[in-house]
Amino acid sequence: MIEMTLQTLLARLRDGETMFCGIDLGAGKLTDKYLDEVTFKNCHMAVDFSKSSLHNAKFIECDIKDCRFAQCDLSGAVIENCRVENIDLSGAKLDGITFNENMCYSYYLNQEDIELLK
Repeated sequence: MIEMTLQTLLARLRDGETMFCGIDLGAGKLTDKYLDEVTFKNCHMAVDFSKSSLHNAKFIECDIKDCRFAQCDLSGAVIENCRVENIDLSGAKLDGITFNENMCYSYYLNQEDIELLK
């Protein structure tokens, strides 16, 4: 896993990169950002994404424990095969979200469980 600062991530996004694999973002804030269409695969993060737009974003095989998605636009997003303990989805827009095979405290959560995490 490659460590990357949030500032580096934002710079790479500005340069047009949208696919990030095997990175560790650590903890920090990416609040009120435009992150539509971004894909994170096999990444680790504990980021506060509050009020950000993550429309059609993908989180695949990620550890997103302790991430905050409060008041985010997650419409059309995909969260699959992720560790999702302690995530905050309060007030998030979840229209069309795909939520499958995610692990929360040793339990698998799927589409019908998304309401539990709000």
